[in-house]
Amino acid sequence: MVKPPPPPLRQPYEMYTRALGAPEAERRQLGQEIWKIVLEEQWSVGLVGWSPAAAGVRIAKVALGNVPARQINSPAMKTPTVSHPTTFFWKR
Repeated sequence: MVKPPPPPLRQPYEMYTRALGAPEAERRQLGQEIWKIVLEEQWSVGLVGWSPAAAGVRIAKVALGNVPARQINSPAMKTPTVSHPTTFFWKR
């Protein structure tokens, strides 16, 4: 079942779907209007950007063993490789 977008997203969504089959001039106009709305509203997707690990948050199942209590979080250290995940194991 497809849910309709929430009210703040409904107008740009409807404009987008209308633009799919529209002539080029109308598509450009609708695209510009959509971008105006997006820039005004400043929406963002929570799955893109800083990882919670950047704030020190890490999640590991209780049944997973040999997970270090602390870990350096740095691209230079090749996180999570610095924690040696190849040595993790499942507890019985």
